[in-house]
Amino acid sequence: MKNIVLLSVILVLIVLAQVNVWACGCPGRVKDITKAVTKDFNQASMVFSGNVVASEWIPKIEKNSSGQKIRAETLVLKFAVDGWWKGKIKNEVIWHTSHIRYPDLGIGESGSNCEYGFEVGKKYLVYADSLEGKLKAHVCGGTRRIEDAEKDIKELQKLNLEEKHLQEGSKLTGEDKSFIIKSILEQNPQIKSRVSQESAEGKLVIKLSEKNIDPKLLPKLPQLEFVLLNTNDIKNYKGKSLTYWEFGNFKVNSFGRVTVVFSLINLGRGFFPSKSVGTYEYQKFNNKWVGKKVSSYETN
Repeated sequence: MKNIVLLSVILVLIVLAQVNVWACGCPGRVKDITKAVTKDFNQASMVFSGNVVASEWIPKIEKNSSGQKIRAETLVLKFAVDGWWKGKIKNEVIWHTSHIRYPDLGIGESGSNCEYGFEVGKKYLVYADSLEGKLKAHVCGGTRRIEDAEKDIKELQKLNLEEKHLQEGSKLTGEDKSFIIKSILEQNPQIKSRVSQESAEGKLVIKLSEKNIDPKLLPKLPQLEFVLLNTNDIKNYKGKSLTYWEFGNFKVNSFGRVTVVFSLINLGRGFFPSKSVGTYEYQKFNNKWVGKKVSSYETN
């Protein structure tokens, strides 16, 4: 009887885990571990390993639909870091989760079911993304308990070795970057359709983060106008809805292959921020850059 109960509990947990993954639209991690780790590494802004050593509910003030202030609390975690593969190296990481509760209203804990759930006292390999200055880890990404991350860590060590032995000849010139930027923009369906309409009335205004982009490298495309946003523009949107595009770092490996992430970020008033991410890879053949989107996913 005990075995039957135990088996039933395990089956329920498996089903719940699958429902959570399906609800987030997870395509599933590719079986090729090298490709999987490379993808997760390129899409992350920070990759590290560490123990969750503490958690705390931090007070914050929110407003209800009537504009009245209400007391809320958000869950914050503290990581003691012991391994680092990407991002600015730190000894500890403060992690603001999306979990929130409203003590005065008797409303318990809630949060995004697409956010990876960490436990105090456990150690993890974390692929973290940065959104509005806060770190997030998606359940569809590579984040996992450290005991399940042995293969990931071996691949991350290889990636770091590639970075250290980057050949001078494979570094991107401004002209190379400009071509790749233009190519990525032209592959985007929304932009592609407008650019092809030579007689379209007015121009499509694209708000673009100036992070990782030299304004001089932006191509001139018909029916398209760029508005460059700096960090303060994005930080101080003051609760209004804001949608913009952002290029990630242009990563070049020792074989000259370029990987870059291009994201559409929605900061909607009253909703959790969402992000549509596309990863593009480029390689130079016969002195000509060739590339395409190799993966995509959405977060919320």
